[in-house]
Amino acid sequence: MRRFPMAAASAVLAFGAAVASGPVAAAAVGAGGPAPAAAHGHVLATLNDPGGSPSDDFSISAVSVDDSTAVVGAEGTNLAHGAVYIYLKGRHGWPTSPTVTLPDPGNSNSDIFGQAVSVSGDTIVVGAYGANGSQGAAYIYVKGDHGWPKKPTVTLADPAATSGDLFGAAASVSGNTAVVGAWNGPNPGGQAYIYVKGRHGWPKKPTTTLGDPAATASDLFGASVSISGNALVVGAYNGNAAYIYVKGTHGWPTSQTTTLADPGGSGDNFGSTVATADQTTLVGAPFANGVAGAVYVYVKGTGGWSASPTTTLADPGSGPSDQFGTSVGIDGGTALVGAVGVNSSNGAVYTYLRGSSGWPANPTATVADPAASPGTDYFGQSVAVDDNIGVGGAWGTLGDIGAAYIFTP
Repeated sequence: MRRFPMAAASAVLAFGAAVASGPVAAAAVGAGGPAPAAAHGHVLATLNDPGGSPSDDFSISAVSVDDSTAVVGAEGTNLAHGAVYIYLKGRHGWPTSPTVTLPDPGNSNSDIFGQAVSVSGDTIVVGAYGANGSQGAAYIYVKGDHGWPKKPTVTLADPAATSGDLFGAAASVSGNTAVVGAWNGPNPGGQAYIYVKGRHGWPKKPTTTLGDPAATASDLFGASVSISGNALVVGAYNGNAAYIYVKGTHGWPTSQTTTLADPGGSGDNFGSTVATADQTTLVGAPFANGVAGAVYVYVKGTGGWSASPTTTLADPGSGPSDQFGTSVGIDGGTALVGAVGVNSSNGAVYTYLRGSSGWPANPTATVADPAASPGTDYFGQSVAVDDNIGVGGAWGTLGDIGAAYIFTP
């Protein structure tokens, strides 16, 4: 199975927020909401891989949640065709079996469908960076009167149509705007593409194309993306940077509004995970401080986005290889940070609740690996949050079959 190149050999993220999205596709989307419930870390549902096969990699880099819809990708399913599972909360709570299963539209080995997933309202975006000879593809699903369709509403092909672009390695959607990353795109350093839904629906061609501002080969610009409202953040972790774009009266700019440079130096994987919502941006650096990891919080002020972090979140654990910042997610006043290396790679997810004085430097709660099985569950490989619902992926569970957990942050 194909994997993203990493700056060092380690079991860090593959993603995604992305989401979102990828190398992590784990960024939450939404306009905020009520504070999380008091019972931090209470598991509401355990989602076991429906495929049940080793190397399905269920939840490895793709979980997303919005309101009563949770989405989990399993990129390794069926010889890496991949699959995506949709879970709809009912009046009796969250189901443990998927409500809808989305098969790989390309139906080819190594499409890696489900590498990136993102949901916002009635729209889901799924990336498949291995499709079409690794040109990549992304698929938009729009919920209709009869629920979620199993076939994509719109198929987005690699705009550059170049083998190896890896279009769809990261994806994020918020309202009527979607962004798809192609970190190996033809522009030196990678590209990201913005799609804005019009009165005739979602376009097949990008509305705006973003190139690596540093224009340096192997920056991996577009390896992580997150969008919320009028703010978009794109990570370039080999370039030790992340970039914020702010939509103006004339639409999305092609030049970044703010450049975020790695506060810790090089080799930290700064920008491998990003998340933005409610005037706050999180940037993960899981290789910082000897692979203990760090996350940097940037808050938009009256003068715009600051290029310096407002708060630095250090690894709350004591392990030298905790990889804190493997994944990040944010919605309203709740932030989640995954750390796959905690407790011999069982992993953990940390909750941070914004208070009247801003974001705290220490976690409000710690969610330990619910399975707590010996070995390498890698809980926290992917995270997402919406209102009082959190989702955390543990792709290493049961020999890389994988599992995901819905919990109260």
